[in-house]
Amino acid sequence: MSEQRIVTENRHFGRYLRRIRRDRKLSLDAVEEMTLSFPEPLTKSHLSRIENGRAVPTFPRLFALCQIYGVPIASMAERFETDLRRDGESSSVDGLTDNEIFERLIELRNTGRYDLAVGTTTSMMERVRENDPGFAEEFSRRIAEWHVNCLVHLGRFETAKIQCEDLLGVFPADTEHHLNILLSFIRCSYRLKRYAVTMMGLDRIDTILSESEWKPRTLGVVETVRGPALFTMGAYDRARRSFENTIRIFVELQDEFETCRARINLGLTLAELGKYGAAARHLTASIETAVTLGYERLQALGLSHMSMVSYRQGELDAAEKYACRSNTIARPRDFVSLVFRNSFYLWRCAGQKQDSAAAALNEKTLKALMNRMRESPPEAEEYRRLVEGGVQ
Repeated sequence: MSEQRIVTENRHFGRYLRRIRRDRKLSLDAVEEMTLSFPEPLTKSHLSRIENGRAVPTFPRLFALCQIYGVPIASMAERFETDLRRDGESSSVDGLTDNEIFERLIELRNTGRYDLAVGTTTSMMERVRENDPGFAEEFSRRIAEWHVNCLVHLGRFETAKIQCEDLLGVFPADTEHHLNILLSFIRCSYRLKRYAVTMMGLDRIDTILSESEWKPRTLGVVETVRGPALFTMGAYDRARRSFENTIRIFVELQDEFETCRARINLGLTLAELGKYGAAARHLTASIETAVTLGYERLQALGLSHMSMVSYRQGELDAAEKYACRSNTIARPRDFVSLVFRNSFYLWRCAGQKQDSAAAALNEKTLKALMNRMRESPPEAEEYRRLVEGGVQ
Protein backbone atom coordinates (compact mmCIF):
# COMPACT_ATOMS: atom_id res chain seq x y z
CA MET A 1 0.00 0.00 0.00
CA SER A 2 1.37 3.42 -0.93
CA GLU A 3 2.23 5.97 1.74
CA GLN A 4 -0.31 8.37 0.26
CA ARG A 5 -3.04 5.74 0.65
CA ILE A 6 -2.05 5.23 4.30
CA VAL A 7 -2.19 8.98 4.91
CA THR A 8 -5.64 9.20 3.30
CA GLU A 9 -7.06 6.41 5.46
CA ASN A 10 -5.47 7.35 8.80
CA ARG A 11 -5.22 11.14 8.93
CA HIS A 12 -8.54 11.55 10.78
CA PHE A 13 -7.48 9.30 13.65
CA GLY A 14 -4.09 10.98 13.73
CA ARG A 15 -5.70 14.39 14.14
CA TYR A 16 -7.82 12.99 16.96
CA LEU A 17 -4.73 11.72 18.81
CA ARG A 18 -2.97 15.07 18.32
CA ARG A 19 -5.93 16.96 19.75
CA ILE A 20 -6.04 14.73 22.84
CA ARG A 21 -2.31 15.15 23.40
CA ARG A 22 -2.56 18.92 23.12
CA ASP A 23 -5.63 19.01 25.37
CA ARG A 24 -3.51 17.22 27.97
CA LYS A 25 -0.77 19.82 27.37
CA LEU A 26 1.77 17.12 26.55
CA SER A 27 4.66 17.54 24.12
CA LEU A 28 5.91 14.79 21.82
CA ASP A 29 9.01 14.52 24.01
CA ALA A 30 6.88 14.11 27.13
CA VAL A 31 4.80 11.32 25.61
CA GLU A 32 7.94 9.55 24.40
CA GLU A 33 9.37 9.63 27.92
CA MET A 34 6.09 8.47 29.50
CA THR A 35 5.87 5.41 27.21
CA LEU A 36 9.32 4.10 28.21
CA SER A 37 7.76 1.94 30.94
CA PHE A 38 5.45 0.20 28.47
CA PRO A 39 6.32 -2.96 26.45
CA GLU A 40 6.37 -1.00 23.16
CA PRO A 41 7.58 2.56 23.76
CA LEU A 42 6.80 5.31 21.27
CA THR A 43 9.46 7.61 19.91
CA LYS A 44 8.42 11.17 19.26
CA SER A 45 9.16 10.73 15.54
CA HIS A 46 6.89 7.69 15.31
CA LEU A 47 4.12 9.44 17.26
CA SER A 48 4.44 12.38 14.88
CA ARG A 49 4.01 10.02 11.94
CA ILE A 50 0.91 8.53 13.56
CA GLU A 51 -0.57 11.97 14.20
CA ASN A 52 0.06 12.92 10.56
CA GLY A 53 -1.61 9.76 9.27
CA ARG A 54 1.63 8.18 8.01
CA ALA A 55 1.57 5.22 10.41
CA VAL A 56 -0.92 3.16 12.40
CA PRO A 57 -0.27 2.42 16.10
CA THR A 58 0.04 -1.19 17.16
CA PHE A 59 -2.34 -2.33 19.88
CA PRO A 60 0.32 -2.19 22.64
CA ARG A 61 1.20 1.36 21.63
CA LEU A 62 -2.46 2.34 21.41
CA PHE A 63 -2.93 0.91 24.90
CA ALA A 64 0.02 2.95 26.14
CA LEU A 65 -1.48 6.15 24.72
CA CYS A 66 -4.82 5.34 26.37
CA GLN A 67 -3.12 5.00 29.74
CA ILE A 68 -1.18 8.24 29.31
CA TYR A 69 -4.10 10.26 27.96
CA GLY A 70 -6.66 8.80 30.38
CA VAL A 71 -8.96 7.51 27.63
CA PRO A 72 -10.69 4.09 27.95
CA ILE A 73 -9.31 1.58 25.45
CA ALA A 74 -12.86 0.74 24.32
CA SER A 75 -13.49 4.38 23.43
CA MET A 76 -10.16 4.67 21.61
CA ALA A 77 -10.85 1.49 19.64
CA GLU A 78 -14.31 2.74 18.66
CA ARG A 79 -12.85 6.03 17.44
CA PHE A 80 -10.09 4.15 15.56
CA GLU A 81 -12.68 2.05 13.73
CA THR A 82 -14.88 5.05 12.97
CA ASP A 83 -12.04 7.06 11.47
CA LEU A 84 -10.59 4.21 9.40
CA ARG A 85 -14.02 3.57 7.85
CA ARG A 86 -14.78 7.19 7.05
CA ASP A 87 -15.57 7.93 3.44
CA GLY A 88 -14.28 11.39 2.57
CA GLU A 89 -16.69 11.84 -0.31
CA SER A 90 -19.82 10.81 1.61
CA SER A 91 -18.88 12.94 4.63
CA SER A 92 -18.05 16.08 2.67
CA VAL A 93 -20.33 19.03 3.28
CA ASP A 94 -18.41 21.56 1.20
CA GLY A 95 -20.77 24.03 -0.45
CA LEU A 96 -23.78 23.06 1.68
CA THR A 97 -25.70 25.53 3.81
CA ASP A 98 -26.38 24.76 7.48
CA ASN A 99 -29.96 23.75 6.65
CA GLU A 100 -28.78 21.48 3.81
CA ILE A 101 -26.36 19.74 6.17
CA PHE A 102 -29.16 18.91 8.60
CA GLU A 103 -31.46 17.88 5.75
CA ARG A 104 -28.79 15.39 4.65
CA LEU A 105 -28.47 14.04 8.17
CA ILE A 106 -32.25 13.61 8.45
CA GLU A 107 -32.30 11.75 5.14
CA LEU A 108 -29.53 9.40 6.30
CA ARG A 109 -31.32 8.86 9.62
CA ASN A 110 -34.57 7.99 7.88
CA THR A 111 -32.85 5.25 5.88
CA GLY A 112 -30.86 4.03 8.88
CA ARG A 113 -27.49 5.01 7.39
CA TYR A 114 -25.90 6.19 10.60
CA ASP A 115 -22.59 4.82 9.30
CA LEU A 116 -22.61 7.53 6.63
CA ALA A 117 -24.09 10.20 8.89
CA VAL A 118 -21.32 9.78 11.46
CA GLY A 119 -18.73 10.61 8.78
CA THR A 120 -20.45 13.95 8.23
CA THR A 121 -20.88 14.71 11.93
CA THR A 122 -17.29 13.73 12.75
CA SER A 123 -15.96 16.07 10.06
CA MET A 124 -18.18 18.87 11.31
CA MET A 125 -17.16 18.28 14.94
CA GLU A 126 -13.51 18.70 13.94
CA ARG A 127 -14.36 22.07 12.40
CA VAL A 128 -16.44 23.10 15.40
CA ARG A 129 -13.64 22.27 17.83
CA GLU A 130 -11.31 24.49 15.83
CA ASN A 131 -13.69 27.43 15.25
CA ASP A 132 -16.11 27.27 18.20
CA PRO A 133 -14.47 25.21 20.97
CA GLY A 134 -16.92 26.50 23.55
CA PHE A 135 -19.94 25.38 21.47
CA ALA A 136 -21.44 28.84 21.77
CA GLU A 137 -23.18 28.75 18.39
CA GLU A 138 -26.54 27.06 17.78
CA PHE A 139 -25.14 25.18 14.78
CA SER A 140 -22.27 23.78 16.87
CA ARG A 141 -24.62 22.47 19.53
CA ARG A 142 -26.95 20.84 17.02
CA ILE A 143 -24.02 19.12 15.30
CA ALA A 144 -22.80 17.84 18.67
CA GLU A 145 -26.26 16.41 19.40
CA TRP A 146 -26.38 14.69 16.02
CA HIS A 147 -22.87 13.34 16.47
CA VAL A 148 -23.46 11.60 19.78
CA ASN A 149 -26.82 10.32 18.52
CA CYS A 150 -25.12 8.72 15.50
CA LEU A 151 -22.48 7.14 17.74
CA VAL A 152 -25.19 5.66 19.96
CA HIS A 153 -27.06 4.17 17.01
CA LEU A 154 -23.81 2.63 15.75
CA GLY A 155 -23.18 1.01 19.12
CA ARG A 156 -20.16 3.16 19.98
CA PHE A 157 -21.39 3.65 23.51
CA GLU A 158 -18.10 4.30 25.29
CA THR A 159 -17.12 7.00 22.80
CA ALA A 160 -20.57 8.59 22.93
CA LYS A 161 -20.63 8.48 26.73
CA ILE A 162 -17.32 10.31 27.03
CA GLN A 163 -18.41 12.96 24.56
CA CYS A 164 -21.71 13.39 26.42
CA GLU A 165 -19.84 13.90 29.69
CA ASP A 166 -17.66 16.57 28.06
CA LEU A 167 -20.62 18.36 26.46
CA LEU A 168 -22.73 18.33 29.64
CA GLY A 169 -20.02 20.44 31.22
CA VAL A 170 -20.19 22.94 28.36
CA PHE A 171 -23.88 23.29 27.50
CA PRO A 172 -25.88 25.50 29.91
CA ALA A 173 -27.97 23.32 32.21
CA ASP A 174 -31.24 25.13 31.48
CA THR A 175 -31.11 24.59 27.70
CA GLU A 176 -32.74 22.00 25.49
CA HIS A 177 -29.28 21.12 24.13
CA HIS A 178 -28.16 20.09 27.63
CA LEU A 179 -31.30 17.99 27.99
CA ASN A 180 -30.71 16.24 24.65
CA ILE A 181 -27.11 15.39 25.54
CA LEU A 182 -28.27 14.06 28.91
CA LEU A 183 -30.75 11.83 27.06
CA SER A 184 -27.94 10.47 24.88
CA PHE A 185 -25.92 9.82 28.04
CA ILE A 186 -28.85 7.80 29.41
CA ARG A 187 -28.99 5.82 26.17
CA CYS A 188 -25.32 4.93 26.57
CA SER A 189 -25.84 3.98 30.20
CA TYR A 190 -28.61 1.44 29.67
CA ARG A 191 -26.91 0.04 26.58
CA LEU A 192 -23.83 -0.53 28.73
CA LYS A 193 -26.10 -2.15 31.36
CA ARG A 194 -25.38 0.55 33.92
CA TYR A 195 -28.93 0.58 35.18
CA ALA A 196 -28.37 2.49 38.41
CA VAL A 197 -26.87 5.36 36.42
CA THR A 198 -29.77 5.08 33.96
CA MET A 199 -32.36 5.52 36.71
CA MET A 200 -30.43 8.45 38.18
CA GLY A 201 -30.43 10.04 34.74
CA LEU A 202 -34.16 9.53 34.27
CA ASP A 203 -34.82 11.03 37.70
CA ARG A 204 -32.70 14.03 36.73
CA ILE A 205 -34.71 14.38 33.52
CA ASP A 206 -37.97 14.42 35.49
CA THR A 207 -36.56 17.14 37.75
CA ILE A 208 -35.54 19.27 34.78
CA LEU A 209 -38.96 18.87 33.17
CA SER A 210 -40.72 19.87 36.38
CA GLU A 211 -38.79 23.12 36.69
CA SER A 212 -40.20 24.84 33.59
CA GLU A 213 -42.50 24.47 30.60
CA TRP A 214 -41.18 22.44 27.66
CA LYS A 215 -42.40 22.07 24.11
CA PRO A 216 -44.40 18.92 23.23
CA ARG A 217 -41.61 17.76 20.91
CA THR A 218 -39.12 17.89 23.76
CA LEU A 219 -41.47 15.80 25.93
CA GLY A 220 -41.79 13.35 23.04
CA VAL A 221 -38.03 13.06 22.65
CA VAL A 222 -37.74 12.30 26.36
CA GLU A 223 -40.21 9.43 25.94
CA THR A 224 -38.18 8.03 23.02
CA VAL A 225 -35.41 7.44 25.55
CA ARG A 226 -37.49 6.54 28.61
CA GLY A 227 -39.41 3.77 26.82
CA PRO A 228 -36.38 1.82 25.50
CA ALA A 229 -34.59 2.26 28.83
CA LEU A 230 -37.52 0.75 30.74
CA PHE A 231 -37.83 -2.02 28.15
CA THR A 232 -34.14 -2.91 28.44
CA MET A 233 -34.49 -3.11 32.22
CA GLY A 234 -37.49 -5.46 31.88
CA ALA A 235 -40.16 -2.99 33.03
CA TYR A 236 -42.45 -3.86 30.11
CA ASP A 237 -45.70 -2.39 31.45
CA ARG A 238 -44.06 0.96 32.16
CA ALA A 239 -42.32 0.83 28.76
CA ARG A 240 -45.67 0.17 27.07
CA ARG A 241 -47.18 3.27 28.67
CA SER A 242 -44.17 5.32 27.62
CA PHE A 243 -44.39 4.17 23.99
CA GLU A 244 -48.13 4.87 23.91
CA ASN A 245 -47.43 8.37 25.18
CA THR A 246 -44.70 8.79 22.55
CA ILE A 247 -47.13 7.83 19.79
CA ARG A 248 -49.76 10.27 21.07
CA ILE A 249 -47.29 13.16 21.12
CA PHE A 250 -45.80 12.55 17.69
CA VAL A 251 -49.15 11.88 16.04
CA GLU A 252 -50.24 15.32 17.21
CA LEU A 253 -46.98 16.78 15.89
CA GLN A 254 -47.45 14.91 12.58
CA ASP A 255 -43.96 13.44 12.86
CA GLU A 256 -44.36 10.21 10.92
CA PHE A 257 -40.81 8.94 11.48
CA GLU A 258 -40.95 9.11 15.28
CA THR A 259 -44.52 7.77 15.29
CA CYS A 260 -43.44 4.81 13.16
CA ARG A 261 -40.44 4.09 15.37
CA ALA A 262 -42.52 4.28 18.55
CA ARG A 263 -45.16 1.91 17.15
CA ILE A 264 -42.46 -0.62 16.30
CA ASN A 265 -41.13 -0.35 19.86
CA LEU A 266 -44.65 -0.72 21.21
CA GLY A 267 -45.18 -3.81 19.04
CA LEU A 268 -42.04 -5.44 20.46
CA THR A 269 -43.08 -4.56 24.01
CA LEU A 270 -46.56 -6.04 23.53
CA ALA A 271 -44.93 -9.22 22.22
CA GLU A 272 -42.85 -9.46 25.40
CA LEU A 273 -46.10 -9.10 27.36
CA GLY A 274 -47.56 -12.02 25.38
CA LYS A 275 -50.07 -9.86 23.49
CA TYR A 276 -49.14 -11.15 20.06
CA GLY A 277 -52.29 -10.06 18.22
CA ALA A 278 -51.91 -6.43 19.29
CA ALA A 279 -48.18 -6.60 18.62
CA ALA A 280 -48.76 -7.83 15.07
CA ARG A 281 -51.27 -5.05 14.35
CA HIS A 282 -48.87 -2.31 15.41
CA LEU A 283 -45.96 -3.88 13.57
CA THR A 284 -47.93 -4.40 10.35
CA ALA A 285 -49.10 -0.77 10.34
CA SER A 286 -45.54 0.42 11.03
CA ILE A 287 -44.07 -1.68 8.23
CA GLU A 288 -46.58 -0.23 5.78
CA THR A 289 -45.64 3.30 6.83
CA ALA A 290 -41.92 2.52 6.62
CA VAL A 291 -42.32 1.09 3.10
CA THR A 292 -44.33 4.09 1.91
CA LEU A 293 -41.96 6.70 3.35
CA GLY A 294 -38.66 4.92 2.72
CA TYR A 295 -37.68 4.27 6.34
CA GLU A 296 -35.46 1.32 5.42
CA ARG A 297 -34.06 0.42 8.81
CA LEU A 298 -37.45 0.71 10.48
CA GLN A 299 -38.92 -1.51 7.78
CA ALA A 300 -36.23 -4.13 8.35
CA LEU A 301 -36.69 -3.86 12.12
CA GLY A 302 -40.47 -4.23 11.93
CA LEU A 303 -40.18 -7.27 9.69
CA SER A 304 -37.65 -8.83 12.06
CA HIS A 305 -40.03 -8.31 15.00
CA MET A 306 -42.81 -9.93 12.96
CA SER A 307 -40.55 -12.92 12.38
CA MET A 308 -40.08 -13.28 16.12
CA VAL A 309 -43.83 -12.93 16.80
CA SER A 310 -44.66 -15.53 14.14
CA TYR A 311 -42.03 -17.94 15.46
CA ARG A 312 -43.34 -17.71 19.01
CA GLN A 313 -46.83 -18.49 17.76
CA GLY A 314 -45.56 -21.55 15.91
CA GLU A 315 -46.14 -20.02 12.45
CA LEU A 316 -42.83 -21.15 10.96
CA ASP A 317 -43.55 -20.36 7.31
CA ALA A 318 -44.55 -16.80 8.20
CA ALA A 319 -41.51 -16.42 10.45
CA GLU A 320 -39.21 -17.45 7.59
CA LYS A 321 -40.95 -15.10 5.18
CA TYR A 322 -40.58 -12.07 7.45
CA ALA A 323 -36.98 -12.89 8.30
CA CYS A 324 -36.01 -13.22 4.63
CA ARG A 325 -37.77 -9.95 3.75
CA SER A 326 -35.94 -8.19 6.56
CA ASN A 327 -32.60 -9.61 5.43
CA THR A 328 -33.07 -8.32 1.88
CA ILE A 329 -32.82 -4.83 3.42
CA ALA A 330 -30.46 -5.55 6.31
CA ARG A 331 -27.73 -7.44 4.42
CA PRO A 332 -26.87 -4.77 1.80
CA ARG A 333 -26.92 -2.09 4.51
CA ASP A 334 -24.78 -4.21 6.86
CA PHE A 335 -27.29 -3.97 9.71
CA VAL A 336 -25.37 -6.68 11.54
CA SER A 337 -27.62 -7.16 14.58
CA LEU A 338 -30.72 -7.48 12.39
CA VAL A 339 -29.08 -9.99 10.05
CA PHE A 340 -28.03 -12.03 13.10
CA ARG A 341 -31.53 -11.89 14.58
CA ASN A 342 -33.21 -12.88 11.32
CA SER A 343 -30.71 -15.70 10.76
CA PHE A 344 -31.39 -16.95 14.28
CA TYR A 345 -35.10 -17.39 13.58
CA LEU A 346 -34.36 -18.95 10.18
CA TRP A 347 -32.00 -21.36 11.96
CA ARG A 348 -34.62 -22.25 14.55
CA CYS A 349 -37.33 -22.72 11.91
CA ALA A 350 -35.04 -24.93 9.85
CA GLY A 351 -34.26 -27.02 12.93
CA GLN A 352 -37.93 -27.57 13.71
CA LYS A 353 -38.61 -28.44 10.07
CA GLN A 354 -35.62 -30.82 10.12
CA ASP A 355 -34.11 -28.97 7.15
CA SER A 356 -30.45 -29.70 7.93
CA ALA A 357 -29.06 -27.82 4.91
CA ALA A 358 -30.88 -24.59 5.80
CA ALA A 359 -29.98 -25.00 9.46
CA ALA A 360 -26.29 -25.42 8.63
CA LEU A 361 -26.32 -22.41 6.30
CA ASN A 362 -27.88 -20.12 8.87
CA GLU A 363 -25.70 -21.42 11.68
CA LYS A 364 -22.67 -20.51 9.57
CA THR A 365 -24.02 -16.95 9.32
CA LEU A 366 -24.62 -16.81 13.07
CA LYS A 367 -21.07 -17.88 13.85
CA ALA A 368 -19.65 -15.34 11.40
CA LEU A 369 -21.66 -12.46 12.88
CA MET A 370 -21.38 -13.30 16.58
CA ASN A 371 -18.16 -11.35 17.10
CA ARG A 372 -19.21 -8.41 14.93
CA MET A 373 -22.11 -7.30 17.11
CA ARG A 374 -21.55 -4.47 19.56
CA GLU A 375 -24.44 -5.57 21.74
CA SER A 376 -25.66 -8.96 22.87
CA PRO A 377 -29.37 -9.21 21.94
CA PRO A 378 -31.56 -11.88 23.58
CA GLU A 379 -31.24 -14.04 20.46
CA ALA A 380 -27.44 -14.10 20.83
CA GLU A 381 -27.71 -15.25 24.43
CA GLU A 382 -30.25 -17.90 23.46
CA TYR A 383 -28.07 -19.04 20.56
CA ARG A 384 -25.10 -19.55 22.91
CA ARG A 385 -27.26 -21.45 25.36
CA LEU A 386 -28.71 -23.70 22.68
CA VAL A 387 -25.31 -24.45 21.13
CA GLU A 388 -23.81 -25.21 24.53
CA GLY A 389 -26.77 -27.54 25.11
CA GLY A 390 -26.05 -29.41 21.91
CA VAL A 391 -28.98 -28.11 19.84
CA GLN A 392 -28.28 -28.30 16.12
